[in-house]
Amino acid sequence: MLSWLTRLRAAAPPTPPAEGPSELYLFAEAPPASLALVLLLERSARATEDFLTAAPGQFARFDRVVFVVSDPDLSPFVRRDLTVEVLPPATRRPLAAPAAETAAFVRRRFALIREKWQPNWVLTYGIGFDAYVANMVDL
Repeated sequence: MLSWLTRLRAAAPPTPPAEGPSELYLFAEAPPASLALVLLLERSARATEDFLTAAPGQFARFDRVVFVVSDPDLSPFVRRDLTVEVLPPATRRPLAAPAAETAAFVRRRFALIREKWQPNWVLTYGIGFDAYVANMVDL
């Protein structure tokens, strides 16, 4: 009854396929040594554009920079090939959604962003995250 198991154990281990140009190898990317999460919340499109134009040298010391914005227009970031995460604008909270639920959603979303990127630094230009959430609740 267990003869198949005995034969399986006795069989030679499978040989890996020969390496060739068509082989696919995936390597995990090493995490950056220093990552900055830059909050640009509730800024006008013009203010964001001005900031990105003036700021490239400010972030040279970081291996990676991730911007967190509340403006749905991502074109300034796409043009510069920058990494960006989006939070909903405080001024566009759905009227049917209670403010407390919206604030809880935004807090969970921001916690997920922090968990995803695991930043060494969180830099704020403009209003801070807590003030941004407070603006949502006060609407």
